[in-house]
Amino acid sequence: MIQMNETKLTGNLVSDLQTTNAGETTVTRGRLIHSNSHRDRESGEWKKSEPMGFDFEIWGNYGKSLADKASKGTAILIEGGWIPNHFEKEDGTKVYGMRLRLTRWQILAQPGSRTATAPAKKKARTPRTKATAAA
Repeated sequence: MIQMNETKLTGNLVSDLQTTNAGETTVTRGRLIHSNSHRDRESGEWKKSEPMGFDFEIWGNYGKSLADKASKGTAILIEGGWIPNHFEKEDGTKVYGMRLRLTRWQILAQPGSRTATAPAKKKARTPRTKATAAA
């Protein structure tokens, strides 16, 4: 039987990440908002789907590192596997959900910027001629 539990998502952080102690290590938790885009066949315009929210967690220093570098609005790529996120509210209502436990993350863009790093500027190329090739 094949067992695969791996997901990759991109989106923006809803708020600053929260890091708490968990025994001898730490856990960092957050929420990512993602929307799909598609082109409307009739109008030809790009449309966005309803936003989807995904809860995630990262354990140890890897999570602390993301919390130090990312804040609300940061565009990130996250990868990981789904784990149960079940709990009971104070009124006794049971809540069933899922949370993504991250194995990898990458910052794509900080709030207010277009990209995480400025793209390298290409130098204009001069065409080679026989005279410059022989030199």
